[in-house]
Amino acid sequence: MHQVGPVGGHAAQTVHHHDVGLVRRRVGASDEELEAVDHLEAALQHRGVKDLVGAHRPRLRRASRCAASTVRAMDLVTLEEAGGVATVVLRRTDRLNSLNHAMIAELGVALADGAARNRVVVLRAEPGVKVFSAGHDLDDVPVHADPAEWDNPVEAVIAGIPELPAPVVAAVEGTVWGAACNLVVACDLIVAVRTATFAITPAKLGVPYFPAGVEIFARSLPLHVVKAMFFTAEPITAERAHGFGMVHSLADDGADLQRQVERITGRIAALAPLTIRSVKAELAAVGREPEDERAELEAMRRAAWQSADVQEGVQAFRERRAPVFEGR
Repeated sequence: MHQVGPVGGHAAQTVHHHDVGLVRRRVGASDEELEAVDHLEAALQHRGVKDLVGAHRPRLRRASRCAASTVRAMDLVTLEEAGGVATVVLRRTDRLNSLNHAMIAELGVALADGAARNRVVVLRAEPGVKVFSAGHDLDDVPVHADPAEWDNPVEAVIAGIPELPAPVVAAVEGTVWGAACNLVVACDLIVAVRTATFAITPAKLGVPYFPAGVEIFARSLPLHVVKAMFFTAEPITAERAHGFGMVHSLADDGADLQRQVERITGRIAALAPLTIRSVKAELAAVGREPEDERAELEAMRRAAWQSADVQEGVQAFRERRAPVFEGR
């Protein structure tokens, strides 16, 4: 049986967040990283977020560093960093990357850490998989729990992706089910192999769905397509999703997927990071921009306008050369 996504179904429009505090406390965190994590935590707390991870904090097994790249292997997720690009790899392949509490906790921390220190993040499974992820691990779902009282950790990661300071690119091979489909759709860009499929399946188990997850689908696809996906629980192909605008680009196979992701992330990493960060925050705030959030967004816009990157971009344009942006 394929796993299903989050079961939250809260009456109130509240979401939860992953343990960004773990990143804050990490020894050796840079000022830029702490600032980015502070921004993420504040944005999530503003939306009524709770700390969910608790005892599920990931156990860091190994960290190997060199001047060119960093690799951090946790039990179920790997975070690779090189050239301003962070790659988060799902590694619970023997269980079809079904999202249990431990994996969700590691995933949330890896995304927050990678986005805090880099200009773009890639989310992917191990190359060549037939199933990107089977969704939420049903062994971790309290089916008879009151959804108003259950802090569903997968909701935290999904709702937190739009709040991250760096764009997240999903690189998809294989089938994507339930919560994993929501996770992928929450990313800023999706690159998928043509044979990939996407399905959102709470109706197959009769469970409710959390409001922030439905909102993410409604922002990403035509409303009638969202209804069809939820009401029928039938997968849609990557090619159909591309036609609807959900998938940014299609790859012929795994090697082509890697080439396209490298091209897109290289492009993003070379552009002005303060501008990208500001625009991403503004897009996340569309439809929900209270007074204090407007002030925060205005501060981000002002920082981008007053940055050295603006001077560099204009100067490079006049000199007909490629700009070198430093994010300051």
